[in-house]
Amino acid sequence: MADDVVVLQPGDERAKKIARAMASQTANDIIQAFGEKPMTSSEIAQLMQIPITTAAYHIENLLDAGIL
Repeated sequence: MADDVVVLQPGDERAKKIARAMASQTANDIIQAFGEKPMTSSEIAQLMQIPITTAAYHIENLLDAGIL
């Protein structure tokens, strides 16, 4: 996966999705948590002590952006 290179153009819809997803510290924390091991939304919510709806929101944005 580290060898995958994605070239994005300014204004590209995927670039916008990635920027929105990465703008949140919560999203970045979720990425770090998934880097350790596969987890469910409820496990992420419990680990980070956030509502499951918040975890699900960020996970969906990260999936939609192709980050997770």
